Amino acid sequence: MNKKNFFATLVAALIFFNVILSANVLAYGGPQLDKDGYYTLKEGYYGADYSIIDREYDLVRLVKKENGTYKYYNYGETVNLKTLSPDRGSCLNSRYDKPEKIIIPEGVEAIMDGSFENMGLTDVKFPNSLQYIGSNAFRGNEISGKISLPNVWKVDSYAFESNKITGIDAPKLELIETNAFQNNMIEGEVKLPELKAISWNGLANNKKITLIAPKLEVVGKDAFVETKVIKAELPKLKLVEGEANIKKYYTTKQFTVEWKAEGDAKLPEQKPVVKVHLYANGDQKENFVNVSDGAKIAEFKDLPTYYIDRTEFNYTAKEAFDGSIIEEDNTFEYKLDGVKYTFKVNYKDDKIINTVIKSEDSKQKEDAKAKEEKNTEAGKNKVDSERLKKAKEALDAYMKSFNEDVVDNLAIEYQDEKVKDDIKKAIKRAKDLLKKEDINQAELEEMEKIPYKKVDGKKSGLFRDFTKKALVNYEVLGTKNQVNPHNGKKYTALKDNTIKIASTLQGAGKIGENDKFFFKLNYVKEEDFKSANQATGLDAISTPTPKYKKQEMPMEDYEVKSVEGGYEIKINKLPAGVKIIKPIVYAKLADNTYFENGTLVFVSPKEDPATPGGESPDRPSAGNNSYRRYSAYGGSEKTKPSKPTSETKAPVEIKMDSKLVIGSKTLVVTVNGVQKEVVMDVEPFISNNRTMLPIRFIAEALGFEVEWDNTNRTVILTDKDTVVKIPVDTNQIIVNGSVFESDVKPILKNGRTMLPFANIARALGLVDGKDIIWNGVTKEVIIKRAILK
Repeated sequence: MNKKNFFATLVAALIFFNVILSANVLAYGGPQLDKDGYYTLKEGYYGADYSIIDREYDLVRLVKKENGTYKYYNYGETVNLKTLSPDRGSCLNSRYDKPEKIIIPEGVEAIMDGSFENMGLTDVKFPNSLQYIGSNAFRGNEISGKISLPNVWKVDSYAFESNKITGIDAPKLELIETNAFQNNMIEGEVKLPELKAISWNGLANNKKITLIAPKLEVVGKDAFVETKVIKAELPKLKLVEGEANIKKYYTTKQFTVEWKAEGDAKLPEQKPVVKVHLYANGDQKENFVNVSDGAKIAEFKDLPTYYIDRTEFNYTAKEAFDGSIIEEDNTFEYKLDGVKYTFKVNYKDDKIINTVIKSEDSKQKEDAKAKEEKNTEAGKNKVDSERLKKAKEALDAYMKSFNEDVVDNLAIEYQDEKVKDDIKKAIKRAKDLLKKEDINQAELEEMEKIPYKKVDGKKSGLFRDFTKKALVNYEVLGTKNQVNPHNGKKYTALKDNTIKIASTLQGAGKIGENDKFFFKLNYVKEEDFKSANQATGLDAISTPTPKYKKQEMPMEDYEVKSVEGGYEIKINKLPAGVKIIKPIVYAKLADNTYFENGTLVFVSPKEDPATPGGESPDRPSAGNNSYRRYSAYGGSEKTKPSKPTSETKAPVEIKMDSKLVIGSKTLVVTVNGVQKEVVMDVEPFISNNRTMLPIRFIAEALGFEVEWDNTNRTVILTDKDTVVKIPVDTNQIIVNGSVFESDVKPILKNGRTMLPFANIARALGLVDGKDIIWNGVTKEVIIKRAILK
């Protein structure tokens, strides 16, 4: 081969191998573009564009350093991402037919530093999987238009520097690092809802923008230099990093509110409630302060002192009354006690001046007219419209707070079924009054008595009165071996800092956690217990419970847990010197109106507090009343002597049911499933809507011994630990010496003592609605009792 042919062959070979080494070589037609001219990058085989490696990246966290500046991460808070690592053999590195528009496939979560720097790209489609873009990743290209980064949370330094980008769609972007979008053509609205920080020169050298970044807290030096920020909504911005020290971004602004009267006009005794709205550079902000009772200062704290382009804020204020902004020299009208006041508003420096220019007292004229009308027949029935309006508003608000379902809750035990019916009728009546348009004086007074009120310390309300005739079923479990010297009754002692309560109430928490059903704990200290007035220290509502000076235990010091059959209250921190704890359960009927129940639990000196604590301060209380439980009337509070363990026999439960039918003398008795019929000499009957039952037959069927004390005309019922006395000529029931008043006397029929439902419950320790069940259709009464022998 001659020298000329040799060199020709060598040149041809070099050209051939250069083409071969270029990715997606011309021999295969060059890069394969789609119909829109985009090239999809390829991974993982000969001639691929990239490979995937796993790398750790710091999560975005704002951490203040000792010099007052911020870093944007915490060491150790990282995430592993599948990172695109460019291949040297990619067609993007070729000198021939390089694609200008590329698609980065799904699955790529991060792009390595410098991956596509200076490659002449004009457009890039990013995958939804992408979360992080590394430093210099697309620097020095010709990427134009709006870029979409739906799940990217960090764009690192210089990532898109020197392109032609006009907009950013990045709803999850948290951090724009140094120079990340510098030297682009971004303009218009830039909405970055999750952005926390922009580092130095992050959006520098762009066009006019409106920045909406509600979570932006830190802006670095010259972040917007040569970019005109027309408007910025940055409610969370804390500081701007300047050339030297950080400039504090907050200030406090005060406006003085003045009240005057001119000429013969008079200021009202009670000033109107107005709102002072804040303005910054003429734009109304969301901030406002309510000014009432003639307050003289409206203060706004933590206000930014300047925009991010260092234009200072000028703060002003305007006043609003009844929802309308009052401009300079404009007026508003305010009425009080029949007098109409006209205020003129002026703004001077940081003062808001309200001047009464006219006060018209039409009250005397109206009173004279009203007096004249009252002398007529129509006037006597006419109600005060303002009073009626207030009564309807109060009743409407009260009825909207009603929890009507609680009325039929099986955990609510009524003195008798009539109470429940009366409550339902009262609810309907209240609703009817609200709907009625023509209200007379008597109906107005009726409306005013329905909602809960507290006047001069005295509580009142129709439904509040009803709740005194019903209780939440409730019993503190445990041995009653603590004698209260103030009333002679026995109570349980706190054990293991836990109070166990039996109740059928479902879903109760502790006060502050559940609005409808909740427990709270009151406590009495040793010194308050000792100083209690034994002569007059009984609750007016719950006579057997002495009334002590009590405090409420902080809710964070105890836990309420629902368990089978009731609740457990675990006390984590006992107050120092505590003598008594009183758990109270509430079932909400309406605002400030509750069915409730509670009793005392004694804290013995040996009880070890879970956490020794200081005295607990008084805290707001859901209510002050304390109740006993109807179903406890028949229960014993005596303590039987304990026997050695070796002598104790396992008790046997005996279940007893009795069924009666109104008008029938047949009593069906079932004991542990064995049924027999007893023929009575008197039948149950209904009197004044009260179902009357023969106490002797029922008591004997349920395991009581029945005696008649002819001298004192008293029925005596006895079981192993309960003695019940019913003097038939009184309305008293005496259970183990405790006297309870009934609303009716017993009725004697054919020599038999007849008692209504509620009194049966009191006498035998049963729960109306649970242990005594009435079937209104069949006119049947079923009575249940279980005892241990």
